[in-house]
Amino acid sequence: MNHPHGKPLLIWAGVLVLLAPAFFLLATRFGYSSEPGAPFIYPDTLHHAGHKLFVHQWSEQEGLGPFFNQNSCVACHNQPNPGGGGTRIEQFAVHVERNKRDSTGTFYPKFHLTQQGLDTIPLHSTARLRRPQTLYTIASLDAISDTTILQLADAFDLDNDGITGRAIQTSEGVGRYGWKGRIARLNQFVRIAFQNEMGITDDEIDSNQIIQTVQLLHDLNEVNRYEPTTDFSEGRSLFNQLGCGFCHMEQLPDSNGKPVYTYSDLLVHDMGKILDEGFDDGEVKGPEFRTALLTNLGRTPPPYLHDGSAANLRQAIEKHGGEATTSIRAWHSLSNGEQKDLLKFLRNL
Repeated sequence: MNHPHGKPLLIWAGVLVLLAPAFFLLATRFGYSSEPGAPFIYPDTLHHAGHKLFVHQWSEQEGLGPFFNQNSCVACHNQPNPGGGGTRIEQFAVHVERNKRDSTGTFYPKFHLTQQGLDTIPLHSTARLRRPQTLYTIASLDAISDTTILQLADAFDLDNDGITGRAIQTSEGVGRYGWKGRIARLNQFVRIAFQNEMGITDDEIDSNQIIQTVQLLHDLNEVNRYEPTTDFSEGRSLFNQLGCGFCHMEQLPDSNGKPVYTYSDLLVHDMGKILDEGFDDGEVKGPEFRTALLTNLGRTPPPYLHDGSAANLRQAIEKHGGEATTSIRAWHSLSNGEQKDLLKFLRNL
């Protein structure tokens, strides 16, 4: 029997088939991915403006340079989607010792815009690489009070557990952003990124553009918010038994007492000789690093660690030293099956 609405339905089906590629292109343009767990960028006005800034390729006329690393945010933060980390060496920032009298580290630009064109700056002899961090959940850190972080600090190991986490005080508050934890607030983190990575100063960028970029990071955090699960209980149990959770704390309270899932205490710790950069970054010593966030670790592709020196999570674990020495010894005492359980847990965070 012919359906009374058969022809209209067929017509609409045909229209949808024809429009499907266009919908796909639009979705891809604005950051949507069909991959499992990939972030979806909401098309509200402010977020859309932040996304446009994130993928925008800045020109010299707009303030790029004269010294810079890349000409857009997404050039480095793009794996597996915009807002993710960077995985290729050419995306890494370069960090160097400034000079012998002043050992404070500084970012070292890769490119120099001159009247003759674009010059590539030779790599400094004391260069250290910095992998672009995954940005999906960093906006949640602003909700954690300075007091909470200060209460976790134990610079003199008064509890005799071998862990001496330090809070880094800055003019803006207690540090929590960046590999060395020297940046206190998200808007400051964004401003510094524009300046260090693209040479775009406060005079060259509108304050609303900073606000829009910060909003983008907040929206990405909402989309990619970590949800605790009871899955992978064997690996989770081993994670805590080995003492990993002393520094990689699953959650910290916000100002209202609600949990913010970080898998970090946001303190800096001595990570030992293998990871020692050989020079200080302000008051943060060469082997000291802020505890890395492990939320969304499962969607962060290799390489790992601040310099990308770990090809996989096993290597990242085994490069830990310093305050993590006891935990690493315990890791090496695990059976092959137990190590696999722990790695499986980490891959699913």
